[in-house]
Amino acid sequence: MTHYATKDKEQLKVSSPLTIEDRVTQKEIFEYLKSSGYDKFVTTRDLHHWWRFSGSAVWLPNDDCYLMVTRFVYAKGRREKPVLSLLRMQLFDSEWKELLGKRLRYVDVSFSDVTLAMEKYIDSNHDESMLDSISLKFPTFFDVKFGDYDGGSCMGAEDPRVTYRENKVMEGEPMVIFNMLNKDKDRLMNIGFPLRKPDIAEGVRVSELRYLKKDGLGDKLLEKNWSPFFEPEDTEFKEDSLGTAHMLYDFQTLTILKCVLDSGICQECLQKQPDKLPEPDRNIRSSVYLRGGTNLVPVPDILMLRILEDQNRMFDGITFACQVRMWFGIAKTHAKGCGCGTATYRPSIFVVSKVNEEYRLDLIGRSTELGMEVLSWEGDTTDCLGGANVLGVNSIPFWDIQKDGLDFKDYMAITVSESDRNVKMLLLKNVANYLVGLYRQNSLEKLRTDPMVRLAKATDCTLRSAHRHCVLYSQTHKASND
Repeated sequence: MTHYATKDKEQLKVSSPLTIEDRVTQKEIFEYLKSSGYDKFVTTRDLHHWWRFSGSAVWLPNDDCYLMVTRFVYAKGRREKPVLSLLRMQLFDSEWKELLGKRLRYVDVSFSDVTLAMEKYIDSNHDESMLDSISLKFPTFFDVKFGDYDGGSCMGAEDPRVTYRENKVMEGEPMVIFNMLNKDKDRLMNIGFPLRKPDIAEGVRVSELRYLKKDGLGDKLLEKNWSPFFEPEDTEFKEDSLGTAHMLYDFQTLTILKCVLDSGICQECLQKQPDKLPEPDRNIRSSVYLRGGTNLVPVPDILMLRILEDQNRMFDGITFACQVRMWFGIAKTHAKGCGCGTATYRPSIFVVSKVNEEYRLDLIGRSTELGMEVLSWEGDTTDCLGGANVLGVNSIPFWDIQKDGLDFKDYMAITVSESDRNVKMLLLKNVANYLVGLYRQNSLEKLRTDPMVRLAKATDCTLRSAHRHCVLYSQTHKASND
C-alpha cells in the first residue's frame, strides 16, 4: 500500500549527511594482515589500493556507544575487481565521536573469569594484554577466518550488516551478518558474534548459514542481501547456544527464514499461498530488482498501540486480541539500462507485518536519493557517468520515539554509502507519524485479504516506479560535455 502524506508532521524529513571517518593507519592495516596471514594477498603497501564503504552501525545500550562495522577492500588494479575484503570495527559515542582504545567485555565470560583477569591486570602493573581474555579493544579488525581459493573471486567477508539481539539469557549482543566465499566456492551468508569470546583454535564465533531448500541442488550457491530481524522466540535459548534469528530472504515472494545459529540451518517459515497469482511483469522484472538493505527494526509498542487504536476506531475486524507485530526497514532497488550509469541503486522504505502468524509486506516506498546528490562511480562528479550509480542504506542504528501531544516526535539514524566510496550518517524525522498516516488510510483487516496477490501487484508497481525514477534522475544529471 502507499501513503501520500497531507500533514506536515507526516512528511519524512532528512538531515544533512555526516561523514563517518576511520583514522586507520598503514601500520595498523599491515600489522593485521601480517598477524592474520592475509598479507600474502597484498602486493603493495600503497593505501590508494584500499577502499572503505558499507558502514553498518547499531547502538549498544549496555555500553552506551555505537558499534560500526565497515568493509575495507583491496584491489591490485581497479576497485571493481577486489581480491580481498576485510571487516573493520569502531566504537562511537552518542555524538558520533570515535572512542579510541575503549574495551567491551565479552557477553559470555563468567564473573570468576572477570575477577581473575582483573587480578592479573593489577598484578602486572596494568598490562592491558591481561584483559584480552575477557574483553575486546577497539578499533580493530573482525578477524573472520577464510582460506586461499583460486578462481579470481574476492576473498573475505563482504557487505556487513550489524544488528542487536536482546535476550533473556545474557546481556544483549551485536551480531554481524555478511556473505563470504567458502572452500567449495559457494558464496553463503554468515553470522558472526564479535562479543563472544573467541575460541583458541577456531577464532571468532561465526556460523555459516544454509537455506535448505536451495542447498544440494547441484549449482553453485550465491547468497546475498539477507535482512535480519528477531521474533520474540529468538530471545530465548540455552546459555551455551547461539540461539536463532529470522531473515527476510526474498521481497518478491516474501520468503522468511528461521535460522538455527548453532548449526547454520535455515528453513522457510510457511506462508499461505493463493490458488493463483497474477502473471508477473517479466519485462520489468528482468531489468529492475528489489534487494535487501538494512536490518529490520521492530515498530515500538507505543507506536503499535496508536496504530491499533486507530484501526479499532475506524475499521471493523481488527481487535486487540489479534497478534500483530511490525518491522521497519530500508531495501534497495537495482535498475539496469535506465540511463544513469551501468546500473542504479536507490533506497526504498518498507514495512513488514505479522498478523495472526501470517507475514505481509504492508508498504514498499518509492526510490529516493534522501536529498543527496549521489557521487558517480569514479567519485569526481554527481553526473550520470559510466559505472554503477549507487546509494545504499546499510543500517538503522537507532529509532527514538516520544509522544508529542496527539502525534509523535521521532528520529531515526541511518548509515549510507555512495558508489562504494564512503560512510555517512543521516537522521530521518517523522517516520512514526508517516506510519500512523499510512495505517489510518488502510485497514489492516482488508490487507489480510490475499496478501500474496497484493504483494505480486505491489512488487511490479514498485519496480516500474524505480525504473521511471532512474530515467527522470538521469535526465537531470546528464554528463556535461566539458
